[in-house]
Amino acid sequence: MNAHPGIGTDPLRVIESLSALAICKQGLPAYYRTLLNSSDQVLRVAALAALIELKALRPAEWPTAVDLAQFGAVWSRACEYFMSIFEYDLVEACLAKPAPDVGVLRERRIRATLALANDELFEIDLDLFFAEGALEHLNNARSDAEQLGGWQRALPWMVRCILVQPGESRGPYTILNTLLNANQPELLAAVCRAFRQADVYPAEVAIFTSFLLVKDGRAKEAQKLLQAVPMNGLDPRMVVVSLRAKAEAFERMGDHRQAYTTYQRQNASTGSKDIDPKAYPRAILRHSLFKLEPLPSDERAANHLVMLGFPRSGTTLLENALAAHPLIETMEEVPALASAINYLEIHAGKDGTVKPEDGMIARQRYYREINRHGLKTAAQFFVDKMPLHTAEVQLLEQLFPERRYIFSIRHPHDVILSCFKQLFKPNAAMENFRSIEDACRLYDFVMSRWFSVFQLGNSERVHYVRYEQLVEDFVPTVKGVLGFVGAQWDEEIMRFPELAAARPTRTPSYQKVRGGLSVGVQSTRAAYAFLFGRPETKVLDRWVEHFGYAE
Repeated sequence: MNAHPGIGTDPLRVIESLSALAICKQGLPAYYRTLLNSSDQVLRVAALAALIELKALRPAEWPTAVDLAQFGAVWSRACEYFMSIFEYDLVEACLAKPAPDVGVLRERRIRATLALANDELFEIDLDLFFAEGALEHLNNARSDAEQLGGWQRALPWMVRCILVQPGESRGPYTILNTLLNANQPELLAAVCRAFRQADVYPAEVAIFTSFLLVKDGRAKEAQKLLQAVPMNGLDPRMVVVSLRAKAEAFERMGDHRQAYTTYQRQNASTGSKDIDPKAYPRAILRHSLFKLEPLPSDERAANHLVMLGFPRSGTTLLENALAAHPLIETMEEVPALASAINYLEIHAGKDGTVKPEDGMIARQRYYREINRHGLKTAAQFFVDKMPLHTAEVQLLEQLFPERRYIFSIRHPHDVILSCFKQLFKPNAAMENFRSIEDACRLYDFVMSRWFSVFQLGNSERVHYVRYEQLVEDFVPTVKGVLGFVGAQWDEEIMRFPELAAARPTRTPSYQKVRGGLSVGVQSTRAAYAFLFGRPETKVLDRWVEHFGYAE
């Protein structure tokens, strides 16, 4: 039998490994025997374990089972299998291999998670896979790899996850969606082609091929392809992605009313009845009731800044540009303030009063989280990016009265549309983006709170950045931000699209960021003007005027 090649690291070679999926049509035993001849140890261990579970292990493969019993995933299965067929000598041979101590591995994993040691987490999750053979551990290793090196480092592990368990729907979704968000159309097309040639995942191939067609200006073909995809029995994630693809096709065709209706369906299919969108503003108002005694001067205020605004206002683009600077460490949506708030909620009095020592501990909790997420040893400046912390301005002013802010501004209509169209991880804040009306209310709430404390216009403590200027006059705009931060221009900043590719996708904005400045200013508000004349969206009018966008 021909040996299955190793996975490798070259993206195209990695994707070519998916050709083995074609053998699934001959039955799973034949498929896993092909993997058993691979030079990739992960695939060999997974294949041997699968063959035992399928009761398809042949006598000629028994020596391989004994050899691979050095891995717990095979050790436990092989011992049980050989015992069941009275091959006691083979049981003894397997028992001669040291059994893995899974408890120790799990303890190490908790410690590595506590230390945010992603490189160690990767090794531990891989060891756990070898010890138990569960796909969950391999998926964790894939996630660890993305944290360490973005989609490029994660790609081989996404392919391994698919090959190890081709019947698991998460695998094809993950690789296709990751490459789409990584702005890698050529590789996305290569994966679709590999799946098509292997005659697997036809619905997934059709849905993600439609994105490529839309990008290529062939929206009508995309719609036709999507119409042929059967929705019954389709993975819920793929149903959501298909609606997103249909909406983008309608947009490209100029039918924005139909696109809006389709985005509504997309959001309705992802909403959670267990999450109350009103819980977010209630929490903000509750936090504003904390009463802290004036705290001592913050010795870290000079080089620790916060990036605020509103989601989809250009914060991700600016954060990635600053992250490319050798002396700037950016923290993208880390739970630093959440740690401080959690402490305050436990220790504040019933009337919200906070003892001075508890206020200081809350501040220290914030910096402890910042330190945990720090990676750049040479960093001299630190920027904490969390747009929706804009609404926490009253609490921020009590905890960090000397704090400086970078505040991103974009036309409110474009902001609301972009938030409405995107898929965010479910939480109380993001749940407000399921509808235009809720998104408008949240925008008004957030901006009202910020501008009850600060004025529009640059000052010693706030530097405002307009999205349009950032895209159209990138270098002067970023230089202005750097001047506010206290850093000098560095040419490394111009490499931000390349460097962004090595970072994990934390927000939906990464697809555009990885396209660099060539994507230009993104605006669809004119095409969706029919949405902004309604009473429920009129709350944005004052902000359109406030930011100088009124025509």
